[in-house]
Amino acid sequence: MACMFMLAIASKATAQYSLHIKPAGKDTLFNPQQAGLQTSFSGQAACAAYITGIPALLRTKGYAAASVDSVRYDSAAAMIV
Repeated sequence: MACMFMLAIASKATAQYSLHIKPAGKDTLFNPQQAGLQTSFSGQAACAAYITGIPALLRTKGYAAASVDSVRYDSAAAMIV
């Protein structure tokens, strides 16, 4: 019984929150992983903080017009356009 309890705690500790990135506009070849964007987080708060900094991060990588136009959150993931 104690082993099952320990497994339950471990599975909650490794829970991940995902970020799905959908490029907008004409740049359909944009690859978030190739641009070095993080897509896995420990929780929603960490993901939200990262999303806030994405435009500035992309500008440093040469994407001068980068922006986050919309954000949608649910219990397991966020999606940005």
